[in-house]
Amino acid sequence: MTYRFKIISDEEKDFVFEMLIDSNALFSDFNDFIQKQLDFDKKEMTSFFLTDIDWKKEVEITLFDMSDGETEQLVMDRIPLIEMVNIRHQRLVYMFDMFNDRYLYIELIDINPTKIKNPRCVRLEGTIPSQFLGDFDKEFDKLLEDDKLENYIEETLVEDFDDIIDEMGQDDDYDGSASYDDYY
Repeated sequence: MTYRFKIISDEEKDFVFEMLIDSNALFSDFNDFIQKQLDFDKKEMTSFFLTDIDWKKEVEITLFDMSDGETEQLVMDRIPLIEMVNIRHQRLVYMFDMFNDRYLYIELIDINPTKIKNPRCVRLEGTIPSQFLGDFDKEFDKLLEDDKLENYIEETLVEDFDDIIDEMGQDDDYDGSASYDDYY
């Protein structure tokens, strides 16, 4: 069977992502396809959560097994979608930024009896949510353009450092000849 998922964001209201994936695909395949299509860094931790109709998290499916061995943990590369998701309009959330508790909202909108080999994007519109708050990398790249970074460092960091030194004052009698023994 082929699942059609609709993915939205509460941060970017115009964002809509619809995809097709085989029901026997693993959650890790689902994760990889989302990350690839949205150009997310694959080194970041992610999790899926099965939810109720009001998007309240119920069951977590993690990227890696982080259990202590005593409790069983559901891990993406061990669980096919069909094992956990099999009802039209079933909902999930995809945590893509664990440190800031940020999610994409996923709904199974159609189940088709045909099979597909590879996941496929059928709709991707609007502004893709930034994977990281503040998007530091993009801001840093902007600063690198046209010597903006050098100007930023000179105008902020160096001046701030100079102000701190001025505030600390300097002992007019100090000739720079102190040794380690003078302090201990």
